[in-house]
Amino acid sequence: MKIGDTYIHTVTNTRLRVEEVMETPTGPTVYFKAEGNGMNGYAKERGYYPFPVNYVEKQIKMEDGTFKRG
Repeated sequence: MKIGDTYIHTVTNTRLRVEEVMETPTGPTVYFKAEGNGMNGYAKERGYYPFPVNYVEKQIKMEDGTFKRG
């Protein structure tokens, strides 16, 4: 996962672009920038949508996961 990669959040059908990957106290976190209307109902931090890297990678591997590569 690197800056500029795009993913699709399958629940909201929103394209997300990786803006930053940071080490946080809870582990590596990816900060996505939403394209279009964004992701209503999801927590936003400094204008970005944070998700744990491990969670995103696990969801990509699942057949009906929350994330897929864009």
